Amino acid sequence: MGIKEDLAAAKAHVSDRVKTPAIPCVVNGVVHELVFYRAEPEQWSLATSINPPRQYEGPDGEHHFVALDRRNGYNVAGVARAISAACGRVLQDGEEVELSAEEWADLWRLLPPSTARTVEANVWSLHEHDTEQEIARAKKASQRRSRKKSS
Repeated sequence: MGIKEDLAAAKAHVSDRVKTPAIPCVVNGVVHELVFYRAEPEQWSLATSINPPRQYEGPDGEHHFVALDRRNGYNVAGVARAISAACGRVLQDGEEVELSAEEWADLWRLLPPSTARTVEANVWSLHEHDTEQEIARAKKASQRRSRKKSS
């Protein structure tokens, strides 16, 4: 299969968008579940470009980058918040409900820090780690196909 056939096949499965597992959160004493879909490349690129790595002043008086942000080249928390309205959904009675940007901003302000970190980690993994894993799996599958053809 060539690139044109692969593009056509991928476009045919666009409804099979990759998403995070459901992430529980509590709002007003009620448990809700959040899911995030993988952002379009342009959305992700914009979100990472407008959320530079965070800095803080250390005890030595020097400015330091937050290690996680420095490693990724962007503010991981800021990016998760930036793509929420476009890619996030709340599961309600088995249905996915979209929230406005203002509603997402309110929700982020209400999330406990541990839940916010869980959401941020899942969004990062969906866009960075999972993508790397998909590439590795595809390379292995391609190598297996090549070996079978040469046998």
